Amino acid sequence: MKNQKGFSLVEGMIIIAVIGVIGFASYYVMGRNSNEEQASIDTVNSIESIEELPNNLEGIKTMEEIEEIAGANSEVSIINFKLESKDGKYEYIVILSDGRKLVIDASTGKVLSEETTDVSEDDKIPAGISVNVTPSEAYAIASAQSTSSIKQIEFEVEDKKVTYKVEFRDGSKVEIDATNGNIIKSEIEDESEDDQYEDESEDEQEDQEDDQYEDESEDEQDS
Repeated sequence: MKNQKGFSLVEGMIIIAVIGVIGFASYYVMGRNSNEEQASIDTVNSIESIEELPNNLEGIKTMEEIEEIAGANSEVSIINFKLESKDGKYEYIVILSDGRKLVIDASTGKVLSEETTDVSEDDKIPAGISVNVTPSEAYAIASAQSTSSIKQIEFEVEDKKVTYKVEFRDGSKVEIDATNGNIIKSEIEDESEDDQYEDESEDEQEDQEDDQYEDESEDEQDS
């Protein structure tokens, strides 16, 4: 009987099919990994881009414009608002003295949502107190306190005082009196102290290594 050499037509087709399946699977996996990596990069870039407000609130609606959009008047006032970034867009979250809570696109002025919330007398601006500092002025005052970019600005009534609370990307916070612009409280991250601590740690490590080297040299000399 003669030995069969090579592959039959059916075997050859099977081999080609297997190679095709393996190639397709490899292509699919590589493409999926590439898409996941790109999605991860896009997510990181998106997070980095939305975690800060634009310089000097450029392109952001002023409070006068927001008051008009929200329907504030002599009887209904804004008692709390937060200016922040969300999903790549800047938003005002506004609470009025009549209990309305609005989410407003800070760039276009479009009202994105409206609902009602409980408002007490303690939440309202006390009689005789006027807000003389604008969000832009609060931004400028806070910016002078830190080199980090600003993440959000919040205006609120607390303990019968009106204040701006400004938060930076590095975790620093500044509280500003909304009547006169004075800084009430400042919690600024000091990068120089961190650098100093790292330098001291490195010096201590070098000293320990020098001491260890001297001890080993003395042991070798004694032996």
